[in-house]
Amino acid sequence: MQFAHGVPDLHLKDIACSQALLERFIIFPSRRGMYGVRNAMCALTQQRLQKIEDMLYANVDFFKIFRLLPRVLDNHTDGPDLRYWGRVLTAVSEKVQVLFERNSTKDLLNVVYPLLQAGGPSSFSQLMSIVSALFCGYPDGEGSRVLSFNWYEDNNYKVFLGVNGSKNHDYVYDMTTTPFCNDLMQTLESNPVTKIVWSSVKPLFMGKILYAPDSPAIRMILKSANTTFEELERLMTMGKAWEEVGPQLWRFFNAGIQINMIRDTIRNPTVADLIDKSLEDTEFSSKDILNFLFNGLEEDREETMPSFDWRNVFNLTDQAVRMFNQYGECISLDKFMPHTDEDQLTHQALFLLEENKFWAGLVFLDVYPWTTTVPRHVKYKIRMDIDQVERTNKIKDRYWDPGPRADPMEDLRYIWGGFAYLQDMVEHGILKIQTGHDWPLGVYVQQMPYPCYVDDLFMLTLNRCFPVFMVLAWIYSVSMTVKSIVLEKELRLKETLK
Repeated sequence: MQFAHGVPDLHLKDIACSQALLERFIIFPSRRGMYGVRNAMCALTQQRLQKIEDMLYANVDFFKIFRLLPRVLDNHTDGPDLRYWGRVLTAVSEKVQVLFERNSTKDLLNVVYPLLQAGGPSSFSQLMSIVSALFCGYPDGEGSRVLSFNWYEDNNYKVFLGVNGSKNHDYVYDMTTTPFCNDLMQTLESNPVTKIVWSSVKPLFMGKILYAPDSPAIRMILKSANTTFEELERLMTMGKAWEEVGPQLWRFFNAGIQINMIRDTIRNPTVADLIDKSLEDTEFSSKDILNFLFNGLEEDREETMPSFDWRNVFNLTDQAVRMFNQYGECISLDKFMPHTDEDQLTHQALFLLEENKFWAGLVFLDVYPWTTTVPRHVKYKIRMDIDQVERTNKIKDRYWDPGPRADPMEDLRYIWGGFAYLQDMVEHGILKIQTGHDWPLGVYVQQMPYPCYVDDLFMLTLNRCFPVFMVLAWIYSVSMTVKSIVLEKELRLKETLK
């Protein structure tokens, strides 16, 4: 019987009687002990040595290496319990199976399936339909069931028609970003529909946050509030590090000595039987482990095993990280720009508005450039472009319909315009300065309650169309009356009767 997989014509008797081979498999504390073991084992028969090997494997804990490896870096760290994680993976697989059987999950997979294909969405309209279905809850083109007549009050129609006043309609190459981002922005601005969406989110991704006055106290607040962008910067740094570490991980899993040793060890029938017994309470076996660590050609894979291994996980991770790195370069993380006073801030904001790179302006009241301590009561203003927030010159739409202002496209401007996010960041920074603790507070946003109303599509349509029908209904009678009056005047019938 062969002792190791991949070493032909090597039997236990050959190892027991050879000093060089025996030292490769067993570590002896002294030469005297090695000689004694060799002389004793060499005198045994092949069948007796085979029984000794089976007893040895039965008493060896192969999972101990996974518990001891982390202690190389930290003596106080215990390694993972593979039996426990096997039970966890079994339980998780059952929950995942239940999750994938839900209708909502199936609908989500149907929507994102074109994004996971090799060529991506087949057309730009399909991409817009997918994005609209994911973020707005309905496919592109459906939207509200009844078109609102209040669209003319927004600035979006100007973007759609290309009449944005003094703004330049042609794309201007942005020297502050990469060629990939310039091509992406030029593509977005070349289509009227995507231009509306991009003009709304561009201040959040590439815009600046101006603040005044520039004092040590305000810098302390904004440094505490800048943790969100610092975390994004750390995430982008990790993505850049993947481009260097990724090829090394591929070489390690593909042809690393340690991984090959693990593969050869698991292929040993005795080790495979021990692993199968250890994982008998789970749905996994030694074949599943070998299939995941498989690094050969597809035709060499066992027919009963799925065509999924570590290379699929690596390629998916590598594709996602590289895509994140490409699109992450289009986000400006250096957001905050100081100014002396509100007038200078306003002048710079007007300049940034021409490039659509103005997110908001923070004006702190009762704070001066020489203020070094944060006041107990901090007062500040958030100044934004009127097209990014709700208008304050009206309290009701001209064409009003019963129901809350909850449309994600036409309403909720304080949310998608960036006002609420900026206010949350600043207030978290103030809380951290005032209390000395970084409170991980969650934000729960709820709209103002709206009274009960009847959502009747027929009545809603009738209310909008009934005035038109009334006009059309009276057109014939009124026109006939006007015709008769004009004819009477023309023939002077009244004068004749006199």
